[in-house]
Amino acid sequence: MAQQSETFIGTAFDDILSSYLLARFEPFGREHRLWRVFESLAMFLQDQVKNHRPRLVVKASPGKGNWARVPWIAFLDERETHSTTSGLYPVYLFREDMSGVYLTLNQGVTRLKEKHGIPESRRILRARADELREMASVKALEQFGFLLEDKIDLHTSRGLKKYYEDSTICYK
Repeated sequence: MAQQSETFIGTAFDDILSSYLLARFEPFGREHRLWRVFESLAMFLQDQVKNHRPRLVVKASPGKGNWARVPWIAFLDERETHSTTSGLYPVYLFREDMSGVYLTLNQGVTRLKEKHGIPESRRILRARADELREMASVKALEQFGFLLEDKIDLHTSRGLKKYYEDSTICYK
């Protein structure tokens, strides 16, 4: 069973990484094949965790209205957050050029940005990430190959880069 899970997940990730750039030139929407790949992957991951983590909800986003430059698949614990706009959550972040994918522990950005504006929200995100990196439970992730720093490289050239760097607590 574990082998089948790894195969399904690997195949889905490979499909996204190899097809997403071309999909950006095609009409966006639920009927697109890659949208269904994201949806199927989220449902599969949800099914994998439901018995052990019943409060965990898996959400995927290839974009809203348009193809996202950095699509994602997030694991949201309802005790912490119901949305990627706030709280802490693990999330797969795909590089903009689709040369790779990261598994990260990240912070929601949108609500902070709305409340405090861009410069202050970025300062808060950086300070909070630094504090969280000092927690023993986060430090323990280093033994699994996670980097506890803000140097994630999503190969994106615009504003997202700084927010993801500021909001990332650790990644691999």
